[in-house]
Amino acid sequence: GTSLVFDAFPDVNEQPGIGIAAQIYYYKLREKGQLEVSAAPYIHKRFKSGEHEIEPFFGIPVGWAFHPDHTKMFSSLQVGSLFHQTQNLSFVFEMGVNVSNYFTTVSGGVAYYH
Repeated sequence: GTSLVFDAFPDVNEQPGIGIAAQIYYYKLREKGQLEVSAAPYIHKRFKSGEHEIEPFFGIPVGWAFHPDHTKMFSSLQVGSLFHQTQNLSFVFEMGVNVSNYFTTVSGGVAYYH
């Protein structure tokens, strides 16, 4: 999948960052696939922690899941953090809680900025 992030109000000084992420994902679920289109308003704030920075975030993805035989609207609550190691490398940890027609998830990854 892919995601496009727009920070409408950047994280500067004491102000937290506020934005929206537009997302499109395709999942293979057992014998059928699922295409998801969603928008996730979010808030985040970067803090210094020793020689590294941590950036917790909170988002509320809402969207539509398209199955071969039906379509459903979904929503969830996402909370997580980016752990910035260098200017170009961050680790991410995220937990999602089902609100309506979605999964409860735990995920992690690496983000490389070029």
